[in-house]
Amino acid sequence: CSCAFWPLIRYLFHSVGLNVNNPHFLIMQGRITKVLNMKPAETLGMIEEAAGTRMFELKKQQSIKIMEKKETKLDEIKRLINDDIAP
Repeated sequence: CSCAFWPLIRYLFHSVGLNVNNPHFLIMQGRITKVLNMKPAETLGMIEEAAGTRMFELKKQQSIKIMEKKETKLDEIKRLINDDIAP
């Protein structure tokens, strides 16, 4: 392909572990154009999803939210102990 985007396309697929030189490598029609027109955040999301790291990032974010809620409850309990129970 004499396309100026070929190095970018090759790099993108290599970054997610796909070998474009493999004779069994298939690309869905229209997918390359969609990938090239993606915003950086969308491209990163696609790579994370293909690499299998997106699931762990989502679980991490959920865990952080739970920890923040627990920390808020703990602060409230400490406040109650200091204000209402402690002499």
